[in-house]
Amino acid sequence: SFQKFSTRAKAKIDAQTVSKVPVCVFAFDLLYHNEVDLLDQPLFVRQRLLRDTFCAKKGYFQFARERECKDASALEDFLQKSLKAGCEGLVVKSLNSKYVPGKRENSWLKLKPDYTEVGDSIDVVPVGAWHGNGRKAGWFSPFLLAVY
Repeated sequence: SFQKFSTRAKAKIDAQTVSKVPVCVFAFDLLYHNEVDLLDQPLFVRQRLLRDTFCAKKGYFQFARERECKDASALEDFLQKSLKAGCEGLVVKSLNSKYVPGKRENSWLKLKPDYTEVGDSIDVVPVGAWHGNGRKAGWFSPFLLAVY
């Protein structure tokens, strides 16, 4: 998992020490192939090319699990399976989305259990917002919400 990988020593390490933490690459997108920029291609084209170009080798190079969900219950089922497998959550993407480096896009959304496990709901009204900075530039972020 990413958590195990990130515990690797950061300095004064040798190859034998590093080899004790197994690392497997999970590929989920292909942005450049044979000197061709694929950023303007939709996700489903990039994913198909990724699978046509590379071969999985269990424990070393694998493709990230994916599922096309037609409704909320299928998405919830996939989220629960990913959590049981030790993942943090899902990234939900539109199959027609293009990759835009350095920008947040509405066609890609993070879905984590802490985003969904709210015991009760509340009604809020946005009463203010600020222009985002850095990776949130061009977006309103954060928001000021009023609760009644």
